[in-house]
Amino acid sequence: MNTAPVTRPATGSNGSQRPSSSMNVAGPRLNSILRTRRAAAVSTPMSRNAAYISAGPCKVSTCDFGINNTAANNTRMVRIVSSVGFLGTRYKVPGYATQLRFTSDFAAAPQGKRPPGAPHRVNAEIPPRTMVQSAAVRTSGVADGHSSIMLCVRTLAILVLIPSLVAGTQSDATWTQWGGPNRDFIIASPPLANSWPEDGPPMLWSQPLGVGHSAILAEDGMLFTMYRVGSATRRGTWNEEETVVALDAATGEMLWEHTYPSRNENFQYGAGPHSTPLIVGDRLFTIGTNKQFYAFDKRTGEALWHHDLIADFGAPPLQLRPVVTAGYGCSPIAYKETIICSVGGPGQSVMAFNQSDGSVVWRGGDFLFGQAPPVLINVDGQEQLIIVGGASINGMDPDTGEVLWAVAHDPGNDLNITAGLWGDNNVLFVSSAYRAGSHALHLSLDGDITTVDDLWYSKRLQLMFLNTIRIGDWVYGTAGTFGPKFMTAINVITGEPAWRERGFGHASMVRADGKFIIMDEDGDLVLVTMSPEGIEELARASIFDTTSWTVPTLVGTTLYARDRQKIVALDLGPSGLR
Repeated sequence: MNTAPVTRPATGSNGSQRPSSSMNVAGPRLNSILRTRRAAAVSTPMSRNAAYISAGPCKVSTCDFGINNTAANNTRMVRIVSSVGFLGTRYKVPGYATQLRFTSDFAAAPQGKRPPGAPHRVNAEIPPRTMVQSAAVRTSGVADGHSSIMLCVRTLAILVLIPSLVAGTQSDATWTQWGGPNRDFIIASPPLANSWPEDGPPMLWSQPLGVGHSAILAEDGMLFTMYRVGSATRRGTWNEEETVVALDAATGEMLWEHTYPSRNENFQYGAGPHSTPLIVGDRLFTIGTNKQFYAFDKRTGEALWHHDLIADFGAPPLQLRPVVTAGYGCSPIAYKETIICSVGGPGQSVMAFNQSDGSVVWRGGDFLFGQAPPVLINVDGQEQLIIVGGASINGMDPDTGEVLWAVAHDPGNDLNITAGLWGDNNVLFVSSAYRAGSHALHLSLDGDITTVDDLWYSKRLQLMFLNTIRIGDWVYGTAGTFGPKFMTAINVITGEPAWRERGFGHASMVRADGKFIIMDEDGDLVLVTMSPEGIEELARASIFDTTSWTVPTLVGTTLYARDRQKIVALDLGPSGLR
C-alpha cells in the first residue's frame, strides 16, 4: 500500500513523489486496510452543515432507509423498516450529497417496544426542487427490537439538522446538469425494453446539429446543448463562433439560439464546445471553449450576465502545460446560491460566482487547471468539493474555497478529464489516462482533521475521458488509452478487476431500470447488464456515422443522443420492442 501525504504540492512532473507504478492490491476488507496504514493529516475548519439524528438502542438485523418523494408538501419521508443500533452508524442517503450520521442514543420517550421489522418514520423538510423517487441502503445490527422513532424537523423533538442540499437531488424526469439528476449517471426510470429491432429502437426525431461534445440537458419540455459549425472530422475548418441552443424536446425544433465569437483551438481530437451546461431554476449557465461564461434566461435565451474568464480574471487561456489544446471542457456545478467552476490562475484554480448577478463569491487554490467536472461529497458530515486538477486531486471547502487536502495525480499533460466517484465506505475513486493511472482514497474526519488513506494505486488501470458509473464498491467503464479498449468492472476497495470484455471503443453510459445504456464512440448504442459476475449484451444498433463522445441523456423512456452531425431522440420503452 502507498501512503500519500494529505497536503503536498500538486507539481507532479517536476519532482513530486509518485506512487509505485505497479498495482498495490489492498486487502479484501476496508477496515483491515485502514488499520494497516494511515495517511498524514492536516488540520482544517470543519463544516457543521450536516445532518445529525439522535437515535437510540433499537437493534435488529437490517435497516432499510427508503426515501419517497411527497411532492404535495415537499417533505421526504424516511421509513426505517427495521431499526438498528444507531450510535456511530452512518447512512449515505441516496439523493443527498451528504450522510446521515447517528451520533447519540435515542432520547425521546419511547412509544413501547416494537418487534423487529415494525415501521418507524422520519420526516424531513426539504427544498421544493429536491425530489427522489426511491432509494435504499442497508446496515447490520443485533436483534432485540426496542423503541420507535418519530423524528420531525418542524418540532425538533429530536435533533435533525437537514443538510444544505447541493447538486444531485433533482427529479429523475429532468436532466439539468452533467451526470443527470444525481450527477452520477444513474436514474430511476420507467421500465425499458429488454431488446431492440435490428435497426435499433424507434427514432422519434432527428435534427442536424453542429460539432461539439456538450451533453444534452432536459427540463420543462426543452433541451439545451452547445455546438459550433464545421468539420466533423479531425481535420477541417470550423467557424470562429459557437452557439448555445434550446430545442423542443418533443420535436427537436429550435426554440432559441445565442451565438458568440469563439476562436478555434487544436481540434484534432474533437471540436469544442466540450463543457456541459447547467440549469438552476429558470437560468441556464454555460462555459464555452475559450472560457466565456454566460447566464441565460432558459426560456427566452436572453443573456443575463457574462464573464470572459480570461479577460476579466486573467485566467490562462488553456492549460499551463499545453499538449492537447482543445479548449475548456469542465462542467460547472451548483452549490447553495453559487455556481462553482474551474478557472485557473494564481489563487483562483476554482471560483464561485453568485447565480443571480455573476459576482465573485470566492476564489481558491493554486493547483494546475484540469478538465474534470467538480463533484460535491460529504465526509462524515462535512461537505467537500472534489476538484481533479491538472496534476492533483483536491478537496476544498465549497463555502470558502479553502483547499482542505491534496494528493498528486499527474497525467503529464494536464488532461485529468474524468470526475472522482464517491460512494459507500467514504472511498473516492479517481482514474485518468496517459500516465496518471487510478487512485482509491479513503477520506475521514478526526475532529477538524481530514485524513486521507491511499488504499491502492495502479498506473496500468486507466479509464480515459468518458464517464464511468459506480454501484456500491464496483466501478464500470472502458479502459485503455490508445491501444485496445475493453469494458471492465473494478473493485474500488482492492483495485482488482472482476472481468474485462472486448468489443467496445471508448464509451459513455447511463444506468436505468437495472441496465446500462452504452454509447460507443463508433456510433453504436448498446444495451447490457453488468455486475461483478460479468456482462451480458441485450441489444446493439448503429445510430451514428461519426464519432460520438457525448454521454446520452435519458428522460423517462426517451434517450437523447448526439454525434458530430446531428441530435436524435429514441424511444427505449418496452411497447412494441420485445
